[in-house]
Amino acid sequence: ARQRVNKIRAAQVIQAWFRGHRARKEYASVVKAVRVIQSYFKTKQQRTWFLKMKFCALTIQRRWRATLTARRIRHQFLETKKAAVKIQLAYIQAFLLEF
Repeated sequence: ARQRVNKIRAAQVIQAWFRGHRARKEYASVVKAVRVIQSYFKTKQQRTWFLKMKFCALTIQRRWRATLTARRIRHQFLETKKAAVKIQLAYIQAFLLEF
């Protein structure tokens, strides 16, 4: 009877060790899966942030270029207007000198 009890206890110890080993292995597998999922999530989050920053940078660049173009066009317009006024003034002065 004592030998049977010892065998049962030995079997329980082995089973407990095996169950613990299996639980640790399963836990490690779950931790690995969680890390993979977190990695994918973080990657997606960072990509979304990067694309947003890229869009913002492109918007700023586009608007700045538009501002520079508008300034250049305005400057050209003012130079053309100034030249036209000079021509008109010269024409009027020449016309008035004839009379």
